[in-house]
Amino acid sequence: MSADPFSAVIRYTCDGKADNKTISKWSRALRYVARVKKPRHPLTTFMKNRGGVNGCAALFAENWGGVADENTRFCKVYLIDLSYVKL
Repeated sequence: MSADPFSAVIRYTCDGKADNKTISKWSRALRYVARVKKPRHPLTTFMKNRGGVNGCAALFAENWGGVADENTRFCKVYLIDLSYVKL
């Protein structure tokens, strides 16, 4: 079980429809959003402009190599709309 709060929320809300690799990718994408997105930018637009979930996950890996920071490790709360993500 991962200590990453994004992974935990995704894992417990996907009803087993996502495998570990997908959960990891979604978590990396959300960690990128948590570090970079300004509150004034809508989440959907922000992510779409950076290549969607795959693009944001890749940008996180390029910039931070998968290392969680204290903001994500200690569960900095963001209200986000993931309704456009297809499970």
